[in-house]
Amino acid sequence: MKIPKAAYVGAAAVGGVLLLWAISRDTADKAAEPARDVAEGSVAKVQGFKYARTLDGEVEWEVKAAEAVYTPGKEEATFSGVEAEFFTEAQGTVRVKGDQGTFDSEQQNLNLENHVRVDSSMGYSMSTDKLRYTQDDKTIRSEGLVYFHGDGMAMSGEHLTIRLDDELIELTGNVKTSIWNTGPLQEAAP
Repeated sequence: MKIPKAAYVGAAAVGGVLLLWAISRDTADKAAEPARDVAEGSVAKVQGFKYARTLDGEVEWEVKAAEAVYTPGKEEATFSGVEAEFFTEAQGTVRVKGDQGTFDSEQQNLNLENHVRVDSSMGYSMSTDKLRYTQDDKTIRSEGLVYFHGDGMAMSGEHLTIRLDDELIELTGNVKTSIWNTGPLQEAAP
C-alpha cells in the first residue's frame, strides 16, 4: 500500500505540535519551581558594580567599583577599584577614590582605604590612607595623615572632617600649612 505525501506532512505537523507542547510544558514546570536559598558562606561577585542612592528623585551619591563581593547575611560588600561621587549644594560634587572599600548596605556607610584621593568641584583635593563616609550625618572623616590642597595653599594634619550638607571642612591634629601668592599683591583697603 502506498501512503500519500499528505499523510507524511500531516504526521510531521502533529509530531511537531506534540514536541513543542512537551518542551513548553517542561519549561513551564521548571519556571514554577521555587527559588532556592543561597548557601550560607557563598559569595556573589560583580564586575563593574554601580549603586546610587536617591532622595526625592535626586541622586545623592553613587558608588562604582571594578569588582564588588557580597556575602549573604553580612549586610556588607567589599570593593576593589572603588569610586564614589557625592552631589551636594554646599560642597559641589565630591569624588572619592580608593584601592579597596567596604559598604554597609544597612547603614549606607562607605569606608575606603589604600591610596585614597578626594577631589571637589569647589577646587580642593586631598589624599590619605583611609576615610569613612557616614550617611546619618553626611560626613566624610579621615583619621591618620591627611594632605589637603586648595587654591594657593597646602596643608597636612591628622584628622579631616568634611560635612557635605554645609561648608565645613576641618583639618586638625599637628596641622602644617603652606600658603603662596597666586596673583599680584594688592593693598589692603583702609
